[in-house]
Amino acid sequence: MSNSISLRNLAAMLLMLAVGSVLAGTAARAVEGGAFYRAELAAPVSQQTVITDGIAWKCEGSTCSAPKNNSRDAIVCARLVKKVGALTSFASRKGALEGDDLARCNKG
Repeated sequence: MSNSISLRNLAAMLLMLAVGSVLAGTAARAVEGGAFYRAELAAPVSQQTVITDGIAWKCEGSTCSAPKNNSRDAIVCARLVKKVGALTSFASRKGALEGDDLARCNKG
């Protein structure tokens, strides 16, 4: 009986570690290079710098990053969409926009 409990506990700990690693990886990518925002574009852009309302986004292929701005994440996201088109992900150091929030962002 004690072995099955230990195995269940071990399995639960491994699951928590895996989930934690995924979440930590997402946060690390959002702050990569000192950037506050990180966006994955549905289609790559040719320009390396995209300016949206005073924010200078640095883009490489389909990945863009930018320093902090005083606007809410949803507003920063929508402004980027107006310049570069749909995003597959958008994150800041505060967290990621997901589901309905990302869908609203993509409407610009």
